[in-house]
Amino acid sequence: MAMLNARESIHMIKGSTADFKEEKWKEAEEKGEIVKHIYLELFGEESEEVADILEQLGGIAHFQGKQDIAVKTIEKVLEIRSKILDPSDPEIVRCYHNLGYFFESEWQYEKAIQYYQTGLDICLKYLDPQHLGVAESYYKLGNVYNEKGDYTEAIKSYLEVLEIYSAHYSSESFEMGD
Repeated sequence: MAMLNARESIHMIKGSTADFKEEKWKEAEEKGEIVKHIYLELFGEESEEVADILEQLGGIAHFQGKQDIAVKTIEKVLEIRSKILDPSDPEIVRCYHNLGYFFESEWQYEKAIQYYQTGLDICLKYLDPQHLGVAESYYKLGNVYNEKGDYTEAIKSYLEVLEIYSAHYSSESFEMGD
């Protein structure tokens, strides 16, 4: 029997989040824990495979309303990835974005801003300022500022996004059809 790689296993566990009901989240969590234990045995704690499954388990915990577990899990993912990946790796930025999202969804805007800003700072340090990854970080920051009611900062962030997208796409890309 061929062994599934981490991404295939995660896809089987998670499936489509939009269709999940409470009992499905519990089932996903249980199966995810099984995969985590297998990956720990096969690859060791400091591996991308373990980080991948932990990331998925953090998302599952978040969608179940287990905020503390979700945050601790993604912090563990960040710890693992910081040890094994280059600091410029997009997977590290994604950890900061995930943490920002978790706090944003709990209306803890200052914490969300801190995590999104850290993700942006990493992008700006390692990527071209016109990179689409930079735009994504600005967009996430803009959304939090908007939700927080800080419209001046939201507009600043959204204008950065617009500038980056304008550099990548022609005006024809934004035209609507008849």
